[in-house]
Amino acid sequence: MYVNVRAMGKAADPTIFQDSTFGKALYDCTLNTPKPEKVTDDSGYLQFVFISDGAFGISVNLMRPYPGNNLNKSQRMFNYWLSMARIFVMCTFGIFTNKWRIFHQPLNIKYSCFVAFLKAVCALHNYVCDMDSVCFDVTLQISGLHDCDGGIQQHLRGRNKAAYAYRDQFAKILL
Repeated sequence: MYVNVRAMGKAADPTIFQDSTFGKALYDCTLNTPKPEKVTDDSGYLQFVFISDGAFGISVNLMRPYPGNNLNKSQRMFNYWLSMARIFVMCTFGIFTNKWRIFHQPLNIKYSCFVAFLKAVCALHNYVCDMDSVCFDVTLQISGLHDCDGGIQQHLRGRNKAAYAYRDQFAKILL
């Protein structure tokens, strides 16, 4: 489990993510991620990726939707499935707040206490899910984490051709 509580809304999400220990580990290839797997017979090997919205920069291991409206069929399909995955993630926040109804109202807590409070609630939530067997098995379960391939996972910022080509590979599979 990774929890990062910072910035209190004063910085953009991509900046907070990039400066977090998780973001740095992801971009610097020090985060153990599964090795690439073959998705279809003609696809070649694809790296496991994290999903993001259009605010984040694209990289080989962080996928964002295609921008604009003039998209071909595979690009529209990619955006659709990426959106569906993001909705699933957003629903988990709804489950979290419904389980812990204290989040239905403004919290009157000092920031110094809030960080510990939020981390404790996250840990408690996972504990309750484990004990009640409430965790949903529809989420991706990875049985082991492996060393990442440094050639595939590198920090790619801005307009990087490899990252765009990698997204196109994902889009091609969806047709």
